[in-house]
Amino acid sequence: TRELVNLLSHPNGWHRDTAQRLLVERQDTSAIALLETACESSDPVVVLHAMGALEGLKGSLKNVIQKALLHPSAHVRKRAIKIISTHASEFTKDTATLQALTKRSADESPSVRFELGVALASILTVADNQTLGDALFTLARTDENNEWISNAILGAPPETLKKHIFDRIAANPSLLNSKQFVSRLIEIRAATDSTEGRQELIQFLAKQESNPAWIKALGAGLRKAGLTIEKA
Repeated sequence: TRELVNLLSHPNGWHRDTAQRLLVERQDTSAIALLETACESSDPVVVLHAMGALEGLKGSLKNVIQKALLHPSAHVRKRAIKIISTHASEFTKDTATLQALTKRSADESPSVRFELGVALASILTVADNQTLGDALFTLARTDENNEWISNAILGAPPETLKKHIFDRIAANPSLLNSKQFVSRLIEIRAATDSTEGRQELIQFLAKQESNPAWIKALGAGLRKAGLTIEKA
């Protein structure tokens, strides 16, 4: 077992992949402590393989995730976020890990922030968490003009988008500058909200300066719901 763990640092990828596969296939739980130690390596390749093996062994990843979120390698940080997203129900009450996760909204790597957007959308589907909602809004403000990251954010449940993003900009429209991002929020809300919610949306738009893009988004959303402004 120790030899297999050591092979995770082999310069040849075939050896590394084979070692990880054998560790998982054997389900030898004595490897868990060794893999946790391997996750402290400065070599991102070793950490990625060790995390993958730990996940396959169904070992507790909580001991390594927080450090992985701070790893110098963006690939490791992305993998850590992906694991949290995949096993969201296991982390919803892990306050320390969720706090570390939210700090990635300021990550220097766009690919890490994209992965965070996907993860937040996923986790907020499992449990509505104000701290995660705040991180989602922070990410929206940072990356509203980034096509990929904004798409990830808009993948969150409509009620999550309303509570954590739309309601904030309804109180202060200047918080977001991207008319396109706001237009998509409007379209989603118009397509999915209740009758009362749609009336609130229409009243909000009536108070704003004339913005053809937002009115167009409202119409597009209502059409998806099989409605018109008169019937909303």
